[in-house]
Amino acid sequence: MGCQDLITQRLKPLGFNIEKIDFGEVSNLWATVGEGNKMLVLLGHTDVVPTGP
Repeated sequence: MGCQDLITQRLKPLGFNIEKIDFGEVSNLWATVGEGNKMLVLLGHTDVVPTGP
């Protein structure tokens, strides 16, 4: 299971609408809950960078 799958699994039961958006090889997640003036949008960074110098 990838990070975005885990985020989706955790947010859906809380009522979030999850939309996957792909740009070439980059996969993005758009998570929203609410409507109009009472909307919450989450933005984060989920890629992994190898350790080392």
